[in-house]
Amino acid sequence: MWKKHNIVTGVIMLWAALWVGEKANAQVVENNQTPNNIENVQIWVKGQLLWLDQYDYKTMLKMDISLLTPEVVKKVMLERINEIRKEHGLKTLVYDQRLDSIALDFAKELNWTDWRNKKYPHIDSQGRSAYDRVEASPLWKHVVLIKRNGFLYGIKENIVSATTSVNGQMKALMDSRGHREAILSSDVNSVWFGYDDGYLVLVQLFANIKK
Repeated sequence: MWKKHNIVTGVIMLWAALWVGEKANAQVVENNQTPNNIENVQIWVKGQLLWLDQYDYKTMLKMDISLLTPEVVKKVMLERINEIRKEHGLKTLVYDQRLDSIALDFAKELNWTDWRNKKYPHIDSQGRSAYDRVEASPLWKHVVLIKRNGFLYGIKENIVSATTSVNGQMKALMDSRGHREAILSSDVNSVWFGYDDGYLVLVQLFANIKK
Protein backbone atom coordinates (compact mmCIF):
# COMPACT_ATOMS: atom_id res chain seq x y z
CA MET A 1 0.00 0.00 0.00
CA TRP A 2 2.84 2.33 0.93
CA LYS A 3 4.69 1.48 -2.28
CA LYS A 4 1.57 2.11 -4.38
CA HIS A 5 0.98 5.42 -2.59
CA ASN A 6 4.59 6.42 -3.23
CA ILE A 7 4.26 5.68 -6.94
CA VAL A 8 1.04 7.70 -7.21
CA THR A 9 2.56 10.58 -5.28
CA GLY A 10 5.65 10.45 -7.47
CA VAL A 11 3.56 10.56 -10.62
CA ILE A 12 1.57 13.50 -9.30
CA MET A 13 4.74 15.36 -8.30
CA LEU A 14 6.34 14.68 -11.69
CA TRP A 15 3.21 15.90 -13.51
CA ALA A 16 3.14 19.03 -11.34
CA ALA A 17 6.82 19.71 -12.03
CA LEU A 18 6.31 19.33 -15.75
CA TRP A 19 3.22 21.55 -15.65
CA VAL A 20 5.08 24.26 -13.72
CA GLY A 21 8.01 24.00 -16.11
CA GLU A 22 5.78 24.28 -19.16
CA LYS A 23 3.97 27.25 -17.60
CA ALA A 24 7.27 28.96 -16.84
CA ASN A 25 8.51 28.36 -20.38
CA ALA A 26 5.26 29.69 -21.79
CA GLN A 27 5.64 32.84 -19.71
CA VAL A 28 9.19 33.31 -20.92
CA VAL A 29 8.07 32.98 -24.53
CA GLU A 30 5.09 35.24 -23.96
CA ASN A 31 7.05 37.91 -22.13
CA ASN A 32 10.14 37.47 -24.31
CA GLN A 33 12.33 38.33 -21.31
CA THR A 34 15.43 36.14 -21.68
CA PRO A 35 18.12 36.94 -24.27
CA ASN A 36 18.57 33.26 -25.08
CA ASN A 37 14.96 32.94 -26.16
CA ILE A 38 14.44 36.28 -27.90
CA GLU A 39 16.02 35.24 -31.20
CA ASN A 40 14.21 31.90 -31.31
CA VAL A 41 10.88 33.54 -30.48
CA GLN A 42 11.40 36.17 -33.18
CA ILE A 43 12.22 33.51 -35.77
CA TRP A 44 9.12 31.52 -34.76
CA VAL A 45 6.83 34.56 -34.82
CA LYS A 46 8.25 35.73 -38.14
CA GLY A 47 7.62 32.32 -39.67
CA GLN A 48 4.07 32.33 -38.38
CA LEU A 49 3.35 35.82 -39.68
CA LEU A 50 4.71 34.95 -43.11
CA TRP A 51 2.20 32.14 -43.49
CA LEU A 52 -0.78 33.61 -41.66
CA ASP A 53 -4.05 32.68 -43.34
CA GLN A 54 -5.81 35.64 -41.78
CA TYR A 55 -4.19 39.06 -42.03
CA ASP A 56 -4.51 40.98 -38.76
CA TYR A 57 -3.74 44.61 -39.59
CA LYS A 58 -4.49 46.09 -36.16
CA THR A 59 -2.16 43.67 -34.37
CA MET A 60 0.68 43.93 -36.87
CA LEU A 61 0.43 47.73 -36.99
CA LYS A 62 1.72 47.96 -33.42
CA MET A 63 4.21 45.07 -33.49
CA ASP A 64 7.95 45.69 -33.64
CA ILE A 65 8.83 45.36 -37.32
CA SER A 66 11.76 43.10 -36.41
CA LEU A 67 9.09 40.44 -35.79
CA LEU A 68 7.52 40.89 -39.22
CA THR A 69 8.73 39.85 -42.63
CA PRO A 70 9.54 42.72 -45.05
CA GLU A 71 6.51 41.75 -47.15
CA VAL A 72 4.22 42.10 -44.14
CA VAL A 73 5.84 45.41 -43.09
CA LYS A 74 5.18 46.86 -46.54
CA LYS A 75 1.60 45.58 -46.55
CA VAL A 76 0.88 47.10 -43.14
CA MET A 77 2.56 50.39 -44.07
CA LEU A 78 0.61 50.72 -47.31
CA GLU A 79 -2.63 50.14 -45.43
CA ARG A 80 -1.69 52.72 -42.79
CA ILE A 81 -0.73 55.32 -45.40
CA ASN A 82 -4.01 54.84 -47.23
CA GLU A 83 -5.92 54.88 -43.96
CA ILE A 84 -4.39 58.29 -43.16
CA ARG A 85 -5.05 59.60 -46.65
CA LYS A 86 -8.72 58.55 -46.43
CA GLU A 87 -9.02 60.47 -43.16
CA HIS A 88 -7.89 63.56 -45.07
CA GLY A 89 -10.20 62.97 -48.02
CA LEU A 90 -7.38 61.94 -50.37
CA LYS A 91 -7.25 59.13 -52.91
CA THR A 92 -5.47 55.95 -51.87
CA LEU A 93 -2.07 55.08 -53.34
CA VAL A 94 -1.07 52.08 -55.41
CA TYR A 95 1.93 50.06 -54.30
CA ASP A 96 4.16 49.81 -57.36
CA GLN A 97 7.10 47.42 -56.94
CA ARG A 98 9.00 48.60 -60.02
CA LEU A 99 11.08 51.09 -58.08
CA ASP A 100 11.44 49.03 -54.91
CA SER A 101 15.00 48.12 -55.86
CA ILE A 102 16.01 51.81 -55.92
CA ALA A 103 14.37 52.46 -52.57
CA LEU A 104 15.91 49.26 -51.19
CA ASP A 105 19.42 50.14 -52.36
CA PHE A 106 19.04 53.57 -50.80
CA ALA A 107 17.85 52.05 -47.53
CA LYS A 108 20.75 49.60 -47.59
CA GLU A 109 23.30 52.38 -48.02
CA LEU A 110 21.74 54.39 -45.21
CA ASN A 111 21.96 51.39 -42.89
CA TRP A 112 24.22 52.97 -40.29
CA THR A 113 23.42 53.71 -36.67
CA ASP A 114 24.19 57.45 -36.78
CA TRP A 115 22.46 58.23 -40.10
CA ARG A 116 20.22 60.83 -38.45
CA ASN A 117 23.28 62.73 -37.22
CA LYS A 118 24.66 63.25 -40.70
CA LYS A 119 24.34 66.73 -42.16
CA TYR A 120 22.58 65.44 -45.27
CA PRO A 121 21.04 62.06 -44.34
CA HIS A 122 19.00 61.95 -47.56
CA ILE A 123 22.13 62.01 -49.74
CA ASP A 124 24.20 58.90 -50.53
CA SER A 125 28.00 58.61 -50.53
CA GLN A 126 28.12 59.83 -54.15
CA GLY A 127 26.03 62.92 -53.42
CA ARG A 128 22.87 61.50 -54.97
CA SER A 129 19.38 61.57 -53.51
CA ALA A 130 16.67 58.97 -54.07
CA TYR A 131 15.25 61.45 -56.58
CA ASP A 132 18.54 61.36 -58.53
CA ARG A 133 18.52 57.57 -58.53
CA VAL A 134 15.00 57.42 -59.92
CA GLU A 135 15.83 60.08 -62.50
CA ALA A 136 18.68 57.91 -63.76
CA SER A 137 16.46 54.82 -64.06
CA PRO A 138 14.47 53.68 -67.14
CA LEU A 139 11.24 54.27 -65.22
CA TRP A 140 11.83 58.01 -65.06
CA LYS A 141 9.93 58.42 -68.33
CA HIS A 142 6.80 57.16 -66.56
CA VAL A 143 7.01 59.79 -63.81
CA VAL A 144 4.69 62.77 -64.21
CA LEU A 145 6.50 65.98 -63.27
CA ILE A 146 4.52 68.31 -61.01
CA LYS A 147 5.05 72.06 -60.91
CA ARG A 148 4.67 73.75 -57.54
CA ASN A 149 5.83 77.26 -56.61
CA GLY A 150 7.86 77.47 -59.79
CA PHE A 151 9.67 74.16 -59.20
CA LEU A 152 9.26 70.84 -60.99
CA TYR A 153 9.41 67.66 -58.99
CA GLY A 154 8.64 64.03 -59.66
CA ILE A 155 9.58 62.12 -56.53
CA LYS A 156 8.85 62.70 -52.87
CA GLU A 157 10.94 60.69 -50.45
CA ASN A 158 10.75 59.89 -46.73
CA ILE A 159 13.32 58.12 -44.57
CA VAL A 160 12.36 56.78 -41.15
CA SER A 161 13.96 54.65 -38.46
CA ALA A 162 13.13 50.94 -38.82
CA THR A 163 13.59 50.20 -35.11
CA THR A 164 9.97 50.53 -34.04
CA SER A 165 6.46 49.56 -35.18
CA VAL A 166 4.82 50.70 -38.40
CA ASN A 167 2.45 52.71 -36.22
CA GLY A 168 5.42 54.39 -34.54
CA GLN A 169 7.08 55.08 -37.88
CA MET A 170 3.99 56.68 -39.37
CA LYS A 171 3.38 58.79 -36.26
CA ALA A 172 6.94 60.12 -36.42
CA LEU A 173 6.55 60.94 -40.12
CA MET A 174 3.19 62.63 -39.64
CA ASP A 175 4.65 64.75 -36.84
CA SER A 176 7.24 66.11 -39.29
CA ARG A 177 6.01 68.79 -41.69
CA GLY A 178 8.03 67.76 -44.75
CA HIS A 179 7.35 64.04 -44.33
CA ARG A 180 3.67 64.71 -43.68
CA GLU A 181 3.42 66.67 -46.93
CA ALA A 182 4.78 63.71 -48.88
CA ILE A 183 2.26 61.30 -47.32
CA LEU A 184 -0.64 63.70 -47.85
CA SER A 185 0.35 64.94 -51.30
CA SER A 186 -2.61 65.16 -53.70
CA ASP A 187 -0.17 65.00 -56.63
CA VAL A 188 0.99 61.41 -56.17
CA ASN A 189 -0.71 58.14 -57.01
CA SER A 190 1.97 55.54 -56.24
CA VAL A 191 4.35 54.55 -53.45
CA TRP A 192 7.42 52.29 -53.15
CA PHE A 193 9.15 50.95 -50.06
CA GLY A 194 12.79 50.15 -49.41
CA TYR A 195 13.20 47.81 -46.46
CA ASP A 196 14.68 44.42 -45.65
CA ASP A 197 15.55 42.36 -42.58
CA GLY A 198 18.16 43.98 -40.38
CA TYR A 199 18.06 47.41 -42.01
CA LEU A 200 17.99 50.38 -39.66
CA VAL A 201 15.99 52.60 -42.00
CA LEU A 202 12.92 52.33 -44.21
CA VAL A 203 12.58 54.44 -47.36
CA GLN A 204 9.28 55.60 -48.84
CA LEU A 205 9.13 56.96 -52.40
CA PHE A 206 6.02 58.75 -53.69
CA ALA A 207 5.29 59.76 -57.28
CA ASN A 208 2.63 60.30 -59.90
CA ILE A 209 3.10 57.50 -62.42
CA LYS A 210 1.52 57.47 -65.85
CA LYS A 211 -1.05 54.71 -66.13
